Amino acid sequence: MISSDSPVRIAVFGSGLVGARHIQHIVDSPDCTLTSVIDPNPRARAVAESAGARYFEDVAAFLEQPDAEGVIIATPNESHATLGIKCARAGLHLLVEKPIDADLMAAGELVDTAEREGVKLLVGHHRRFNAYIEAAKKIIDSGEIGVVSAVNVMWATLKP
Repeated sequence: MISSDSPVRIAVFGSGLVGARHIQHIVDSPDCTLTSVIDPNPRARAVAESAGARYFEDVAAFLEQPDAEGVIIATPNESHATLGIKCARAGLHLLVEKPIDADLMAAGELVDTAEREGVKLLVGHHRRFNAYIEAAKKIIDSGEIGVVSAVNVMWATLKP
């Protein structure tokens, strides 16, 4: 159960590029505690240990003794729904990196399972909170540029 006077306990699936950023944000936040890192890559053990968290190679081992209120799933796209469904069935709230899954049917099953189990499900769209996007929305909402009838956007950035 989430309590407003104690940090939210979060586990992270995946310690790669995106997972590592989530881990760092959790560690840096006084409102959160990183409980576990779940990743089959043996290098993830060092990531978990350096953050003071437990390490699990797979979801089954983690779910034997889950110590989190919620999980962040930052694994390859095709694993999002499978992991999310298992966690939802264990009563864990979910933040799933975009896309929700590589398969539409699997994504629908994840949504249905989260609803049935009464857990929160959020898909991470971090760019939505980018300062440029927020400024553009403010300008559009103000009517300063008139009525917007269409938008074409290309976001180009260097990624590894």
